[in-house]
Amino acid sequence: MTLNDFVKTAINSDRLLVMDSNGKELYRGFIGCLQYKDIDGEREVKQCGISAEIYTTKTMKKGVAVWKEQGERVPEENTSLYKYSDLQMLVFIKIILEG
Repeated sequence: MTLNDFVKTAINSDRLLVMDSNGKELYRGFIGCLQYKDIDGEREVKQCGISAEIYTTKTMKKGVAVWKEQGERVPEENTSLYKYSDLQMLVFIKIILEG
């Protein structure tokens, strides 16, 4: 399967992380925006999986408006130190391309 084959079957609003076989990050963002990057879509997919990044959240308040902003990154082994409501998780479809 090539990268283009995968993108055709995916949902544009999903997050994608594309890496080279040596670990170099080639793309991080929404699948729908991949077309604007200069990545060879004919490269073969070596591995596909899920990757997650976990961050703390900061609750911001101005007047009556309340929102949460992304804070510092939390290593996966330290997530038990926080309440679930104080964490934000970004889930990516991780693709590693053949060299």
